[in-house]
Amino acid sequence: MDSLTQIVLGAAVGEVCLGKRLGNRAMLWGGIAGTIPDLDVISNLWLTPLQGLVVHRGISHSLFFAVLFSFLIAWLVKRYYDSNLYTHKGIRKLASGLASVGVLAFFGGMASLFYYFEIGSIGLAITTSALLGFGIYVVYRTWKYYGLVEVPMDIKIDYKSWYLFFFMTIFTHPILDCFTVYGTQIWAPFSDQRIAWNNIAVADPAYTLPFGLLLIATSLYQRGSRMRARMKLWMLVFSCGYMALTFVNKYYIDTLVEKTMAAQGIKANRYMTNPTILNNILWSATVEADSVYYQGSYSHFDKEAKFKFVSIPKNHQLLGAALNGDKTVRILRWFSNDYFCVLKRQDGRLQINDMRYGAFNASNANPKEDDFIFKFILEKDKDGKFGLAGEAGRPPKGQEREMMAILFKRIMGI
Repeated sequence: MDSLTQIVLGAAVGEVCLGKRLGNRAMLWGGIAGTIPDLDVISNLWLTPLQGLVVHRGISHSLFFAVLFSFLIAWLVKRYYDSNLYTHKGIRKLASGLASVGVLAFFGGMASLFYYFEIGSIGLAITTSALLGFGIYVVYRTWKYYGLVEVPMDIKIDYKSWYLFFFMTIFTHPILDCFTVYGTQIWAPFSDQRIAWNNIAVADPAYTLPFGLLLIATSLYQRGSRMRARMKLWMLVFSCGYMALTFVNKYYIDTLVEKTMAAQGIKANRYMTNPTILNNILWSATVEADSVYYQGSYSHFDKEAKFKFVSIPKNHQLLGAALNGDKTVRILRWFSNDYFCVLKRQDGRLQINDMRYGAFNASNANPKEDDFIFKFILEKDKDGKFGLAGEAGRPPKGQEREMMAILFKRIMGI
């Protein structure tokens, strides 16, 4: 899922594991550990886009990585506390500086997000960032005032406890990613199978915001207090309960897909469902038949309890012998779990579309090349092999507002 959700989850797991002994520092360390698997995106600086598809959510998101890396980070952190370095003024200033850089980067990311999707003006982005900054400042001052930041000098955490702490905060990251449609190579490097349960969107504010608020509320009470224990319980109940409800929701959606297929006489080889971005109300369905895909959506606000399907040709024959013999095509088929269609662009190049995500407007019976959410443009090199000339997983440039407006209208059943 998105980085903010992973930070919140890591902090919450940290609180559960060592909150009684470390206080709010358990949340801080948990939030840091919860972001570690996503540092694989740094490799995009030297990898090709195709290689990046293979690496992301690869070995850094595996059980193997969590088991081994936890040995190292647990040893380093234990040495840090055993040496009492955290009491040194210079170290504190360095940590404060790094935290400030992190906060500024977060604000910059928020501003970029608003600008990227053109949801509002840059002024709105700056205002939102300022409000977030003020909220973080209030929480920090509260921690300082009530003595919730410092760790008592007499607390000693053994290595086993540190190891279990970091294993849990790191490994829950890929577990959460498994709930999304993207897929996670949790058994790497022994298998490249990508686990995807498709029950929650990559970003879902209805999950992240209440979870984060409960986490902040928990942090405002003294470690070991009865009220902090209660808030922690409510935090866990919400997180687990929301996830359980998304599975119940998915079961209902799957049942609805099957009823719709039966009513329309659609004979399917297989099908998949997943929620659309930012919500768990509007769901997308992709049904695979012999030569076409049936793509449709359903919102819980729709007047009729059925999916609205349109057929999209597979056009696999456009790839010719490359369908099974070309390396780039083979990786894209693996990435899309073989849910893909092909079209010929206006410039003559071929484009592979990942049908797990479908089109921005699922009710469009004739989607154009820019309508697909995840698309990969192919181009042959001098040896006749395909390479990626372009890829995207976002609205076409200049059409962000239009696509987001279509999404929100469909969520409301329009």
